[in-house]
Amino acid sequence: MKKLLLIPGMLLLVLAAKAQQDAMYTQYMFNTMAINPGYAGSRGTLSATALYRRQWIGVEGAPETQTVSLDMSTRDKKIGLGLQAFNDKIGITRSTGFYATYAYRINFRDDVSSLSVGLQGGFTNFKADFTKVDLIDQGNDPAL
Repeated sequence: MKKLLLIPGMLLLVLAAKAQQDAMYTQYMFNTMAINPGYAGSRGTLSATALYRRQWIGVEGAPETQTVSLDMSTRDKKIGLGLQAFNDKIGITRSTGFYATYAYRINFRDDVSSLSVGLQGGFTNFKADFTKVDLIDQGNDPAL
């Protein structure tokens, strides 16, 4: 029985040790769901957003980000659902991901204010192409 509990416990530790690199959004006000999953469905209608960001034009390896998101609320406006896909390039690294979002909204008596709690899950594929790194001393280090 202890072995059966040990395996899921070890998996949780591995997940907790994972580092993250989030895409940078200069205009996050147009893509709030990327920062806060509780925002999904807050407009009360189907909402689609597409963003393209390119920083430091003319510099090789400059950051470049593409994002597409879609969110909506259910008829009773208590549940928000959303999807988000992104591609983020910085130098030799590239992150591509897809996330699904669920938000639950608690409306207060005045029907103007609400509290929203969100949950987001998905995957991110992180790649680094080390063959594109320019090395200063290419011939003298046998490790490289």
